[in-house]
Amino acid sequence: MAKSLSGDFSIAVTGTPVENELKDLWSIVDTVAPGFLDSLASFHKTYVKADDPVAASEKLKKRLVDEVKPSILMRRMKEEHLDGLPEKIIKNYPTEMSQQQASEYSDYVKLAHGTDCSDTSILEILQKLRKISLFTGNVGAEGLTDELIEQSARLRIMRNILDQIASEKERALIFVESLQLQGLLVPYLQRRYQLPSPPSRINGGVDGQKRKTLVDKFQKTPDDQFNVMLLSPKAGGVGLTLTQANHVIHLSRWWNPAVEDQCSDRIYRIGQKRTVFVHYPLAVHPAYKDGSFDIKLNELLERKRKLSRNLLLPAALTKDEINNLISDSLKS
Repeated sequence: MAKSLSGDFSIAVTGTPVENELKDLWSIVDTVAPGFLDSLASFHKTYVKADDPVAASEKLKKRLVDEVKPSILMRRMKEEHLDGLPEKIIKNYPTEMSQQQASEYSDYVKLAHGTDCSDTSILEILQKLRKISLFTGNVGAEGLTDELIEQSARLRIMRNILDQIASEKERALIFVESLQLQGLLVPYLQRRYQLPSPPSRINGGVDGQKRKTLVDKFQKTPDDQFNVMLLSPKAGGVGLTLTQANHVIHLSRWWNPAVEDQCSDRIYRIGQKRTVFVHYPLAVHPAYKDGSFDIKLNELLERKRKLSRNLLLPAALTKDEINNLISDSLKS
């Protein structure tokens, strides 16, 4: 539809020039400057299928920014150009798993060693390691308890961070993909922090009008009162302004660091007056240590984040990167 418009000149503005694949960038550029990056087939061969993706990305960036003046692309990071944004502090919290969590993790690693390497099996292994690293234990009729929190390293970190935030009467967003865990956390958090109402949740099941109501309610939280909201990364990562909070806890990680950054930016935007803190809880197996799934995933996401920002590479994990993540996580 954009290509069908006629005009004297065109300008394209996007917050994510490369979200999933490099062809995202080609599509935008070809709309405003048809043919500048040649055909999609040629572009794909030159930049996507290159033997050295990093070198190819450097070549692409040079083509867009340096070879033609004025350059076809202007990239502006808001941290560099918006006056008045507060400091943003990113903190990792590597924490040892409980004995029960570590035992469950070890048992599964041993089991996975005998699994075939089909795409389905790799996905199953990935999801299982991810699940064990997030939460372990059986929830009874009493719901989530302090004892269950203690059994899971990431939940323990989350609780300790929230205790500190509550003592300082600030506000936090918790991003967690599992709707089941979201539901378990609502009564636990209300009970632990004696909140006047259950924490709000925004996920794919909440429609636009309801989201606006929940956001407006959260934004009206008094400055001297603690509050917390639970969000799904994809549903709560865009289109929301929640500057009444100045803490983001990524309880579970998304596969695309660009999506994670969009989640954090719900609070890091115009209107934020406080220092912003982004918290990453990491569960560490006492035997595997830096080979633990959380540590390996964090390293991979950080590499992708830096390459995406500096070289316009796609931030989403590739199939090969996921396979390598599994292989590294299964090394004993």
